[in-house]
Amino acid sequence: DEKDEKEEEDEEDEEDEDKKKKEKASKWQVTRKTEVQNLDGDYLKISMKLDLGGNIWIIALHDHGVLELVKIKVTGSETFEWLGTKLAKGPKKRCLTQKTFAAACFKGEDKDKDKYKVHLKASKEEKEEDEKDEKEDEEDDDDEDKKKKKASKWQVTRKTEVQNLDGDYLKISMKLDLGGNIWIIALHDHGVLELVKIKVTGSETFEWLGTKLATGPNKQCVAQKTFAAACFKGEDKD
Repeated sequence: DEKDEKEEEDEEDEEDEDKKKKEKASKWQVTRKTEVQNLDGDYLKISMKLDLGGNIWIIALHDHGVLELVKIKVTGSETFEWLGTKLAKGPKKRCLTQKTFAAACFKGEDKDKDKYKVHLKASKEEKEEDEKDEKEDEEDDDDEDKKKKKASKWQVTRKTEVQNLDGDYLKISMKLDLGGNIWIIALHDHGVLELVKIKVTGSETFEWLGTKLATGPNKQCVAQKTFAAACFKGEDKD
């Protein structure tokens, strides 16, 4: 009998806990329109948010490789109590996407209340609207994935050579995959940047799409790390 009573008590405790949790669920929903001030003083829309229950939220802005985190208790559609601010340099990958953002991400260097101001936009009916926004964000991510799937099957190797102004064949300096087997290859020689755009069709075959000659090219265009599609400019060549 005592055992039965104890089990009943345990069940009641569990029910109470559930009730408490339900009561604790936030009435106020932080929306995607909420903005946080970045390091330059501009207000940008939040990147992530997390409902901790009881109208307490963590909102985060990922900007310039830094994660700004603010913990607040929402009291109205644009009002809140500030609970803390942290700045995380070099944050973990999982703390940079809504799907994997968790309470454990709230760490870093402590900052003052006025350091990164918040423009709150909260709503009591926001959940559905917000889920729609999140779905749209996820669809944008899917589009990015689709683009990646279009990634080139043929990879241009460093053994590829381009003829320089003196008629010699030299190994390329830079290369860029534009997707769909289209590449820009570049040779930096005698202060001149020779750029050729091709569509690779086989290990040694391609379709020529254009050639440009840039005299006095930008610094970013003469290093593989910073070489970009925008570097394909200059005087048209046959």
